[in-house]
Amino acid sequence: MEKNFLLNKINSIQKEYLDLLVKLKDNVDTIDYIYIIDEINIFWYSYRDIIKLYLGNITQKDNAYIFTGATYLDVDDLEHYPFIMMGDIHIVDDSLCKYSKTVSTLSNQEFAKVLKDQIIYCIDDNIKILSNYSFAMLILPMNLLYGNDMKIIHEYSNNIFLKFFSRKDLNLDTYFEEFNSIEDIALALNPGIESYIIFDKGEDLTKTLEERFKNFIDNGKVPIPAHKSDAFKFWMIVYGFIAQALDIILSCKGFNLIPYLRYRVTLQYVLLLGDNIFDMEDFSNMFLKCKVAHVLYEIFDKSEIENISFDQFYKKLNEYKFSYKVENDIKENINVNQIAEILNKNITSFLDYI
Repeated sequence: MEKNFLLNKINSIQKEYLDLLVKLKDNVDTIDYIYIIDEINIFWYSYRDIIKLYLGNITQKDNAYIFTGATYLDVDDLEHYPFIMMGDIHIVDDSLCKYSKTVSTLSNQEFAKVLKDQIIYCIDDNIKILSNYSFAMLILPMNLLYGNDMKIIHEYSNNIFLKFFSRKDLNLDTYFEEFNSIEDIALALNPGIESYIIFDKGEDLTKTLEERFKNFIDNGKVPIPAHKSDAFKFWMIVYGFIAQALDIILSCKGFNLIPYLRYRVTLQYVLLLGDNIFDMEDFSNMFLKCKVAHVLYEIFDKSEIENISFDQFYKKLNEYKFSYKVENDIKENINVNQIAEILNKNITSFLDYI
């Protein structure tokens, strides 16, 4: 009874959020981007208690997945199809409320334009989700509501970063004093750790850490001042990935959610922390399901379903009990190739069923 009541309230909030986004989009050329983000944050903050209550009532048995660690879902590219294949509850973590910390402080004009374009794309995508697919997924601001203590995240992230190095007496002060070039860093890392440190999706991992780092910097995907040392750039990039992964893990665990991570780099650091920091039974199920969902995303051929309406796909998915069948086949200590094999078998059977 309580869950139904809460879900009805959440559905009502979704409709209100749609109205707000449509109004903001209609005036997007005449109002400041900071105002847009502020309006969205105020909206979510006004409903924070009921949303926290709804999320707080989710249990592991609800098998709830949240799309997070990325800017927007992208329904135009049919990304909502693989997203809803695993699990019973599906939530999109609203990234719009996260932009308030960055939009007003950007000095790099080119990067500011990219970020503002992303805000518009995200608003458009949210409107499409709320208008057409609200029966299958919700949009909620998990990151804004959970409120991890960022001082703790910062401290833990730096401690984890320093554990990448072989020197046990290393701290951030000595790191910045003694290291300058990426070559200095590579020599000081724990043997073998460089293969776990990635900077971008699709990286050629046969190349050295130094080559991959320099390629990433040259591509200019992160607005880091050019005059800063390699040591500063390396810390800023890797620390950022660790902090994001730690925030995702703690937030998802706090609400019994499974992170649906599309971006390979984010997944890499989440699983790295899972293997080394959160290696305990309480977290293992979340990390396994997270890995399975990512493998499904990677192998799913969207061309197979481009002529199938989402309504039909969603209905048949539930009838077929796709998620249940996959979970029944998946065992602990299974490798990625075995996961892919199980998923391919089940996807083929499901598409035949449709």
